[in-house]
Amino acid sequence: MSVLRKVEFRSNAATAYGKSWQWRLAVAKDLNLRTVQNWARDDDKGVPDDIYRHVANIKHIIVEEDVEDKIGDLVDRLKALGLDEHVIAAQLHTVADRLSPPELRPRDVVSKQKSLSTP
Repeated sequence: MSVLRKVEFRSNAATAYGKSWQWRLAVAKDLNLRTVQNWARDDDKGVPDDIYRHVANIKHIIVEEDVEDKIGDLVDRLKALGLDEHVIAAQLHTVADRLSPPELRPRDVVSKQKSLSTP
């Protein structure tokens, strides 16, 4: 994998999945977290083409649809109604938890937790 492709993948993944992109990508695509972390660390094995395309496509949609600006517009409208930023943030967290429940775990983390809880 070329250096440019590695940098582009990490940038696209961060845009698509946010600051916890490794965890979220692993959950979304049912991958081992360690594998995704290796990609983030500049693993020489490289990112599979289907994962690379998946992340690039999501970033493209986010940019083309101005997702960040649209969410920002919603926040501005809610603030104009008198809602405090902390209230808005709490509501955004509630929606985020519904979309991606906190109990979701990458495959290898789930396996490890099961083995630790088995007597």
